[in-house]
Amino acid sequence: MSRTIPSSTVVDTTPTIEPADLAGPELPRIDAIEALLAAANGVAPPLVAPASPLQAFKILRQGCYLLTFRPLPPTLPLPGLQYAGTMRVEHGTGAHGSGDLYLRGSTRPDPRGGVPSFPLADYRYYLMAKTFSPVAHRTLTFTFERHLFDHVTRTWSNQGEFTAQMVWVPAPPAFPDAGQFLVGLVTDPMGIVTGSLSMGWVADELRRMTIEIDRVAVSEPPTGDSTGTETWSSVFARSKWRADVAASNTNLTQPSGDSWSDAELHAQLLASRDQNDLNAEWRYMILAVRRLDSTERGIMFDAFATDSNNVPREGAALSSHWVIPNDPQWGTTAGQRFGTQADPYFRTAVHELGHALNLIHEESEGIAGTTFMTTTPTIVAAGTATQPFPTNITWDFHPTNKHRIKHWPDIYVRPGGLPFASAHTTTPLATADAVADRDDIRVDVIPVRSSFPIGAPVRVEVRVTNIGIDPLPFPTRLRYEGGHIEGTVTAPGGAPRPFRSIVRCLDDGADGYLDPGESRVAGLTLLRGPDGPLFATSGSHAVDVAVLFTGHDGLPARARGSAAVWVDHAARADHAEAAARVLASPDLSVVVALGGGDHLDDGVSALSDALADSTLHPHYEVTEALRTGRPFQDRAALTADAADVVTADVVATGDEIAAVARALARRRSGAADAVRTAMRSLRAAAAGTADARDVTDRIDGSR
Repeated sequence: MSRTIPSSTVVDTTPTIEPADLAGPELPRIDAIEALLAAANGVAPPLVAPASPLQAFKILRQGCYLLTFRPLPPTLPLPGLQYAGTMRVEHGTGAHGSGDLYLRGSTRPDPRGGVPSFPLADYRYYLMAKTFSPVAHRTLTFTFERHLFDHVTRTWSNQGEFTAQMVWVPAPPAFPDAGQFLVGLVTDPMGIVTGSLSMGWVADELRRMTIEIDRVAVSEPPTGDSTGTETWSSVFARSKWRADVAASNTNLTQPSGDSWSDAELHAQLLASRDQNDLNAEWRYMILAVRRLDSTERGIMFDAFATDSNNVPREGAALSSHWVIPNDPQWGTTAGQRFGTQADPYFRTAVHELGHALNLIHEESEGIAGTTFMTTTPTIVAAGTATQPFPTNITWDFHPTNKHRIKHWPDIYVRPGGLPFASAHTTTPLATADAVADRDDIRVDVIPVRSSFPIGAPVRVEVRVTNIGIDPLPFPTRLRYEGGHIEGTVTAPGGAPRPFRSIVRCLDDGADGYLDPGESRVAGLTLLRGPDGPLFATSGSHAVDVAVLFTGHDGLPARARGSAAVWVDHAARADHAEAAARVLASPDLSVVVALGGGDHLDDGVSALSDALADSTLHPHYEVTEALRTGRPFQDRAALTADAADVVTADVVATGDEIAAVARALARRRSGAADAVRTAMRSLRAAAAGTADARDVTDRIDGSR
């Protein structure tokens, strides 16, 4: 079937169609739409009496439109199916529009419900409209790129520019604005009609979210600023989002003490996620707890750093009882408990939720200021005598980020969508590659062993050294969890597989300097990535690492390093069986990353199988020591068990060694002899790390 839309000729007639004439839920027949467009373009008899010139012009209203696209054969996937979604329209220099389509049956959301939500698995297309005039004479014509999303490969295919020629008709009764409903035809890049399209206005907001704030009884809920002027609703309204705060749990059970471990936070976020239908509602979780083990202010988890289904990206946690440094830079908040200072506390909550929307730190893009996605230390440092922190906070997103959360594809911003930071690296809306590779930074990737048995995590240490002549802005602490490090692993004959940290401590600031000749070290424990096991075969593997930071000019910078790592094959049948069990468990990588996770039954079971194998046991000792040596929910720390599992053969990075030493030292009563023996083993292992003196000092400091 090949049709082309008639060319436009201005006439003063307004074609109409009665709602009763609509075929199906809202679309008239193709031939009826052709007649409407022909009449509107003056190439067919008018359907109504001529109108005045002023009546002939229409303005497309800003807001969210409910779309329905009905393709023509042979593009129709299955009989009876159609696509539904939303189009977001805002006025500026012309109108800007973007939209998303989901594969649906004959049902569509109730237009009276405002901005709709669709099942994530049904997502198919992103529509990126070219700028067009919102004022139209009879027909509205706009051009858009159509990008097809592949859920398996998580990649996009640009299918070219399509054109929609639309005409206003009376809206079906359920739509809230009777004058803002359009029907029309869509042509492909060759000018062939591919289907019919309708769009009806449903809301002033472009998108909609629900924010649930759960907290322990003694933690304040982050609901607004100190004046009561800024709230979740007001700050997101500036980006044309509707933000509703849901009734929440105000008395979370304190799991095992004042400070929450990563594993305990992870378990709570999973439990909260299980109670919500993310297909029906875009719900984001904020947990307010007393303290966090891993970081000072806030933390979230990267759902796509591994292939486990048990990593929520839609939640973050805040520490209400962190004490702000007693430093004049912090202004009136200096020395105060975080939760009592509404301005920085609420700002951090919005910052963390911004990460759940796939936004990254503004420092890494060269747009840092005092808006939400700039880190707290940068805003603190930007305070002046006349406008000290926190009065210098800008209660808004940077214009670049506002545009992104308005018009990025749904799958980038909705909970459970694409990986954290993926919107900046994948089409159709990848940020221009403004990252500068630095030659005054050397990155050494140092495996902790010469080889690793198959089934074991591969541990490397990344040492970053300033080999230039000037101090360089650099994180005061190099952390995998801080988002400073990412990379790929390439197996023999395979394609590169990416890796990054599951745990994200996201308000850590890059507020220090690396002096000439100075080095910083971070440990990486690599087992799985979003594409599965990183070391599933024996042989030589290339580990390529990128270290990310912000340069003198405020622009993102990068330094790279690599190493070859050898993976041994299984020499015994029982080792091969244990390795197969380990490699088949996505949740084990989460247990390794969290340093525990009793709630992840399959991961803990796979860890037990690994420890039962003599070859793999040394490589999982620190994971088990951290799991048992820390309390979890209502289970006390099992210090004796943790100490007993650590042997003289323990394999670990310096960061892991220090973490185990800290866990054992906190709770050594009743297991003093076992703890002393374990500490000796840890101290011996520390001698072989990339920064042995620092690790030894951290062991000593834990006592």
